[in-house]
Amino acid sequence: MDRHSLAIIGAGPAGYTLAQELVKTNAFDIDIFDKEKEIGGAIYTGIPDYRMPKTFLTKAYEGLVENGVKFHFNTEVDHALFEKLQNELVFNEEKEEVISKLMSPKIEFNTYDYALDNIFREVQPIDIM
Repeated sequence: MDRHSLAIIGAGPAGYTLAQELVKTNAFDIDIFDKEKEIGGAIYTGIPDYRMPKTFLTKAYEGLVENGVKFHFNTEVDHALFEKLQNELVFNEEKEEVISKLMSPKIEFNTYDYALDNIFREVQPIDIM
């Protein structure tokens, strides 16, 4: 199986969950970019520790690093940096869009699940019920 390169913009819940699912396929080399200094997005920046301890974020981060995911914190992905990315696919967590740098300039999706089903066909949906 060929490996694909994926850049995920945003280390919040959607970004790191996508990475957690895709590392299971062993089909992607993943880089995660975030303007903040930690994984977690709004969970990290907006919810106080007494409401939600952040230990699960540390575990998620360590598990992703152990599986080869590369993090780039304190990194704002502007147009210039986006153009320099060497990844085939880019997932923008904030806008819920997947961009294929090889095929079309932009593919927009209404939902995260739609993007998973139609772009990352190697990933099987997880039945949580």
